Amino acid sequence: ENPACISVKHNVHGEFTLKDFDDENYFVDDSRGFGCICPELPKGVASYTQAVVEEIEQTESSVWVRCRDGRVVTANIVLCTVSIGVLNSGIIRFAPPLPRAMHEDLQSMTMCNYTKVFVELESAPWNDGETYVIRTGAPRGRHVVWQPLCDDSKTVAVVTSTGDEGRRIEKLSKSELTTELEA
Repeated sequence: ENPACISVKHNVHGEFTLKDFDDENYFVDDSRGFGCICPELPKGVASYTQAVVEEIEQTESSVWVRCRDGRVVTANIVLCTVSIGVLNSGIIRFAPPLPRAMHEDLQSMTMCNYTKVFVELESAPWNDGETYVIRTGAPRGRHVVWQPLCDDSKTVAVVTSTGDEGRRIEKLSKSELTTELEA
């Protein structure tokens, strides 16, 4: 991956949030899960989850969504949430095809590998109110971003690694990873 797309500055520090969104932090660490964000849909709105979409066909009056399990959903309007990686893979067929400009824009965006390791520490290495701890030192780029997971447990953290580093640590045994994290 391009370092500009996966750098700590671009993805963690406030510069990215402030420049592209606003000064709020939208990291969700609610123990109830994402379901608490929108616990109910308005009456008459159907929701289908855990569906692998294979085709989306749109006409002037309707949209058909065909799923791998044989299910077909027909509606006037459809909201289908998938990652850029899924869109770029071509797994979902669109009829009619997406406009060329949209297809080119999607191809210009890439997915980055994010590997998250959850750790329980003997004591918290951060002060109250700190959102991130950035680890520096040799070897450069290893286990850089440490984030307190929640306010309830000051000693649980998520350690995020991206790109080639994320793929590297996914191959480590638990004992190898523990040794690296303790260094």
